[in-house]
Amino acid sequence: MATNIIVPHLGESIESATLTHWYRQVGDTVTRGEEIADLETDKATLSIECPKKGSLLAVLVEPGSEVHIGQLLAVIGEPGEKWHEESITPKHEDRATSQIIPAPDSKVVESPATRRRRQVSPLARRRAQALGINVDLVTPAKGNRVKAADVEKFAVLNAQSVIVDGTEIPGHRVPISGLKKLVGQRMLKSVQTAPHFSVTVKVDARRLMAVRDEWEKKGQPVSMTAMLVYFVARSLPSHPLINSRFDDDHILVFDTFNIGVAVATTDGLRVPVLQRAETLRLAAIDTQLKAVVEKARLGKLSADDIADGTFTISNLGMMGVSQFSPILNPPQAAILGVGAPFSVFMPAEGGDIRLAHIMELTLTSDHRVLDGADAARFLATLKENLETCVID
Repeated sequence: MATNIIVPHLGESIESATLTHWYRQVGDTVTRGEEIADLETDKATLSIECPKKGSLLAVLVEPGSEVHIGQLLAVIGEPGEKWHEESITPKHEDRATSQIIPAPDSKVVESPATRRRRQVSPLARRRAQALGINVDLVTPAKGNRVKAADVEKFAVLNAQSVIVDGTEIPGHRVPISGLKKLVGQRMLKSVQTAPHFSVTVKVDARRLMAVRDEWEKKGQPVSMTAMLVYFVARSLPSHPLINSRFDDDHILVFDTFNIGVAVATTDGLRVPVLQRAETLRLAAIDTQLKAVVEKARLGKLSADDIADGTFTISNLGMMGVSQFSPILNPPQAAILGVGAPFSVFMPAEGGDIRLAHIMELTLTSDHRVLDGADAARFLATLKENLETCVID
């Protein structure tokens, strides 16, 4: 009996995704648990697993199409089994994205194993991103490792011009990936539906940095972001409205503190979530954070890795940014932007001066849920916790 493959639940507040790849084509034999397609949301790339052994009888959505929860993607059955399109009623009646793709015209991409065999140097990947080049299209001059020189050569050989206001100028158009498009749509919706406001506080990070150095000397290095997650999770319980969301005529206040951390990847922004961060010790937070950040950069985040976030931290300090105002990660009521510490001389007791390491924290909030005083009180608590830096 034929089995339908549909778009699964994609996580809280995620209603659609982009189907990016099919790893099999119509007529191929598939096995239970095999990855046969990838879906890309604004938070993660999710693999679709085959639910049973059999033959791929039909593929009903082309790569690059937007799909919705419950929409039919493909049909699995016995080899040669007959089925009728009329018997299938997709949840969304968008016939443009529900046409059967015949086997000869099915778009098939390299398997994950084939893609892993080609290596790309970090410099080449950064250069390709800067030039707006899909690094997967670049062929290495020697061996199986793409280098920066290969990217530069590809850029020269594929130089183009664009027409702007009737004038031809050197340049090229960069296609917007499914992920970047989804993130853009989500951020646009955020600023259009939630009245944003931001409050900034300066924190003396001297003690915080000293404690981090002490941990490193003990052979237990932890990241600054892990320390921020630790102290945010211990500051939020005193300010429950910060850990909430707007819901029509109500405010949903959450009793657990699931902290999302924005991660920049070559494909765009990802936000893995550390569940119940208030219950985790610093070492556990650092371990879990490193694991999900690695998964995010490899495009391996699962639906569970991005689910149920109640508050988000975006740390651009590691990139040298001193201060910025992040956009809310909907439907959350607040997000914390973290800048890089910088040294400055400040007045000390007795008329002396002292060297401080100032870190600017900016809380962007949903004004339907929070007022400026709410944000200020939370930042005051967080500032005190960071400056005293007492770790259990």
